[in-house]
Amino acid sequence: MDAINERFIELRKACKKNQTEFSKILGLSRSGVADIETGRRNVTEKHLVMLSNWDEYNVNIEWLRTGTGNMFLPSETDTLEAIRREYRLTDPQFKFVSNFLRLPENEKDIIFNFLQSVFDNGNETVEDKIEKELDAYRAELELEARRAGKLSVSDVLTENDTKEA
Repeated sequence: MDAINERFIELRKACKKNQTEFSKILGLSRSGVADIETGRRNVTEKHLVMLSNWDEYNVNIEWLRTGTGNMFLPSETDTLEAIRREYRLTDPQFKFVSNFLRLPENEKDIIFNFLQSVFDNGNETVEDKIEKELDAYRAELELEARRAGKLSVSDVLTENDTKEA
């Protein structure tokens, strides 16, 4: 008997299914499952597809084919919970992330593009933004100083300080 057939038996038992229950998942008769388990029949690609689409368990088809990895893949919930713990997400943050991941791709793109426009100013840091604002303010003061016939920005600043006092 092939090793895949042995893993097939192991999978069925791990899922706590009898041959009749497992046959319904695979679209086979009970005797079809028995034939696979005894080696009289091979596990086909169709069987692997049926198991990969099975809602009750997240079967690792690579494990079934080759024995590599774990029998089951982490569920979406397990994966999201691991992300939640790793990044210490609050409940609202977790809800946002999990809902975002379930959106259709075009809707994800819309939200991503919006967030990118809000947060992505190249690689500009907060310090860079402040420096830009200060430079713009200095330029504005220099222009005001020239218009007023003052010699320097410090003359304008001194005049403003005097007015405020």
